[in-house]
Amino acid sequence: MLFTRKKWTKFDRNVASYFLLLHLLCILAPFYFTWTSFFLAIILGSLTGMAISVSYHRNLAHRAFKLPKWLEYSLAYCAAHAIQGDPIDWVSTHRCHHRYVDTERDPHSPIYGFWFSQMTWFFDSYNLTRKVCPNYFKNFEKVERNMFMFFMKHGYPDNVRDLEKQWFYRFMRKTYWLHPLALAGLLYAVGGVPYVIWGMCVRFVVSLHVTSMVNSVCHIWGTQPWNTGDLSRNNWMVALITFGEGWHNNHHAFEYSARHGHEWWEIDYGNLTGMAISVSYHRNLAHRAFKIPKWLEYFLAYCAAHAIQGDPINWVSTHRCHHRYVDTERDPHSPIYGFWFSQMMWFFDSYNLTRKVCPKYFKNFEKVERNKFMFFMKYGNPDNVSDLEKQWFYRFMHKTYWLHPLALAVLLFAIGGVPYVIWGMCVRFVLSLHVTSMVNSVCHIWGKQPWNTGDLSKNNWMIALITFGEGWHNNHHAFEYSARHGHEWWQIDFGNLTGMAISVSYHRNLAHRAFKIPKWLEYFLAYCAAHAIQGDPINWVSTHRCHHRYVDTERDPHSPIYGFWFSQMMWFFDSYNLTRKVCPKYFKNFEKVERNKFMFFMKYGNPDNVSDLEKQWFYRFMHKTYWLHPLALAVLLFAIGGVPYVIWGMCVRFVLSLHVTSMVNSVCHIWGKQPWNTGDLSKNNWMIALITFGEGWHNNHHAFEYSARHGHEWWQIDFGNLTGMAISVSYHRNLAHRAFKIPKWLEYFLAYCAAHAIQGDPINWVSTHRCHHRYVDTERDPHSPIYGFWFSQMMWFFDSYNLTRKVCPKYFKNFEKVERNKFMFFMKYGNPDNVSDLEKQWFYRFMHKTYWLHPLALAVLLFAIGGVPYVIWGMGFVLIELFIVREVRIELARNIYGQFSMPYLGKATMEYGRFIEEQHWMIALITFGEGWHNNHHAFEYSARHGHEWWQIDFGWYIIKFLQVIGLATCVKLPSQTHNFAALNKSKPHLT
Repeated sequence: MLFTRKKWTKFDRNVASYFLLLHLLCILAPFYFTWTSFFLAIILGSLTGMAISVSYHRNLAHRAFKLPKWLEYSLAYCAAHAIQGDPIDWVSTHRCHHRYVDTERDPHSPIYGFWFSQMTWFFDSYNLTRKVCPNYFKNFEKVERNMFMFFMKHGYPDNVRDLEKQWFYRFMRKTYWLHPLALAGLLYAVGGVPYVIWGMCVRFVVSLHVTSMVNSVCHIWGTQPWNTGDLSRNNWMVALITFGEGWHNNHHAFEYSARHGHEWWEIDYGNLTGMAISVSYHRNLAHRAFKIPKWLEYFLAYCAAHAIQGDPINWVSTHRCHHRYVDTERDPHSPIYGFWFSQMMWFFDSYNLTRKVCPKYFKNFEKVERNKFMFFMKYGNPDNVSDLEKQWFYRFMHKTYWLHPLALAVLLFAIGGVPYVIWGMCVRFVLSLHVTSMVNSVCHIWGKQPWNTGDLSKNNWMIALITFGEGWHNNHHAFEYSARHGHEWWQIDFGNLTGMAISVSYHRNLAHRAFKIPKWLEYFLAYCAAHAIQGDPINWVSTHRCHHRYVDTERDPHSPIYGFWFSQMMWFFDSYNLTRKVCPKYFKNFEKVERNKFMFFMKYGNPDNVSDLEKQWFYRFMHKTYWLHPLALAVLLFAIGGVPYVIWGMCVRFVLSLHVTSMVNSVCHIWGKQPWNTGDLSKNNWMIALITFGEGWHNNHHAFEYSARHGHEWWQIDFGNLTGMAISVSYHRNLAHRAFKIPKWLEYFLAYCAAHAIQGDPINWVSTHRCHHRYVDTERDPHSPIYGFWFSQMMWFFDSYNLTRKVCPKYFKNFEKVERNKFMFFMKYGNPDNVSDLEKQWFYRFMHKTYWLHPLALAVLLFAIGGVPYVIWGMGFVLIELFIVREVRIELARNIYGQFSMPYLGKATMEYGRFIEEQHWMIALITFGEGWHNNHHAFEYSARHGHEWWQIDFGWYIIKFLQVIGLATCVKLPSQTHNFAALNKSKPHLT
């Protein structure tokens, strides 16, 4: 193999020794394990990994977008702490990779083998210089003894003039290693050896190998939707862990695009440092796919620097070189030399890397072998980052790069000792590095290639999922200067605000009380959720609690026992039955207020099961004034952007959010898996969980409804956008199930966010959901699919008569007489009986009364900002999301479909025995873990829905984060719920 026959220079030996030392130190990680240091590694790894993807790659290497200089520099500085090189070197290498992709000049092409692109190219300084800095290559031989001085003097690659013009990148290049060293020192001072081991070593090793997989895996395995003429491929697994960098064929097809994931399913996001690498180094600096204010550009670049993948100039130069020579011999990390070359070994190939990236300095390479650091300090600015070199920040980062990770390490040590350093630096770096590398390797090997880019770049959705969309690599190579890597609607590259709030605030925080957060945050999230236009907190929570109380029975507000479309959509229009289900005590008044239902609900509409919310002024206020808030937002949007802002920001957002959320009612009660025998139809659906912040882990949620975590397994992703998150976390887990406690400000904030999902105010939502759980999959379930898929999906919304009879039976007698004015009826009588906890709070009463005002305000705001497009997309999206996310039920008779594998066999199932509940991992993936619905019904008061390691539950992750930082308390887990002992596991696992 090329690597084994290469001439080992002193510089390569030093780099290899450094890499080996960090890898060996990771062996100490288990002996210095602390949770604090572990989470430190996660946080720092996220920060630096994000910075590599956002700053080094998308911002610096490709200039896919522009940021304010302070943010650009900040992200580049963060990326520098990933210890993958200063910005100039990183960008130069990457640009060289694109220029000569998968040719002999590609710095890390897998044409020389997997391990060359994965790892060994780091140690090939001779060939790297020849590839990246060909005009300096003539000096390479004579400076072999002092290579450091050579690169300090001559090492600027030819393809980063844009970076070399900026003082920051020059500074980072000159001082690069001082920054990680300073970070290590800081981590040691704060937390001792554990902080260094985890915060530096483990982080570096993980980050290194993850990043390298972009070079290796993404040039070997995956799909190649674009014919880019190289080996780049899309690899979804690599994209998942590298902020979208795994969509490598996309990236090679459109290298200047800031979006790597082109399809809706090509997820393009990630942690902070990885995000900074993707957004700053890659899309902003390397490809200039967008512009941002300088302060933001610098900030992102600084964040990316902490991924310790190199300073901005080097990173951008290498990346531009990669694009220039993609998958040729001059590509710095093409997998034409093998998977491991593009994944790891190209880091150690300084000779060839210099030859590729800095050819004009390569002639000096040999004579500075003894002091390569000085060489690179003097000559190391790649030729293709002149845009960065013009800015002081990047020059500074280039010069002082290693000081910043070192300073971070010292800080971590001072705070948490060795565990913080180990996890916050080492583990984080290792994860970030390898995740990022997977864009080079995996996305040039595995994946799809929708664009014929003439290279090996491929789209890989797994890589895109963990690399902020960098895995849409073929898209990126096809349109490298595009700020968007994910071109299709399913090529995920971000999340929205109101959807997250629905999941976190309305659902987990308000409806289930799965965690506690400060009141200001609770109210803020609830207010955000309100703009999803899925109802005020009280109504949303009441409905959801009713759903849990009567899940998949005739009293379930939106059970699919009446059909898919009922649970998806039609239940919204069934005010009669909804009132009967959620507010039975008010149902008697329903008929007489039919002509003025608004007044009825204003007077009677507080469900009985949200007394906890009604006690708080905020929720009472939101209940009374709900629609004013979306209206105010609509006005604001119109004032800012005109009709487009209103159309996209209100209408489109609302429609998407509505249908996404409704899929939790319909799909998650019909299709999916049912690991918990909860006696109802709830199922886990990973697709729904993916788009609903974990809400798709609906069976998990029904099994442990008061758990703040819906995704019990590690793979049950439980996260999402803001209103959807707020519905899951606030309305569902916090309010409906009280699975955790959060400060009131945070509880109200999340509930307000959830209200903007336009799924109802907290009291109504929680009341309906509690009613659903009380009478799950019976005739009293407000949205059970026993009446069909469409009933649980949609039609139950329109069944106000039966809904009132189920949820508010004591008000049902008034239903008929207020038929002409149902609004007044619900305003007066509409508080369901099961939300007394919400009705006691002013906020939820306010949201209940004013619910529709908030989405309307949001629509007006969007219209003011962006006109009709903003309203259509910004609001309609929320509605579509509602339809997709609504709790999903399935009607499966045992005698038709047979016995399912269920981890819990409960008394309720043996007693009812009509239907069985399945988990649906797809639903869970898009609903923050709500798709683990059988889990949720088995332990409805659990904040955690995803019980298994593979049951991804993003809502739970958010709650866990709030718990770690001290905002969420009294977090209930499945083992802490009342019915845990009554359930018998059918398979040996326990979360």
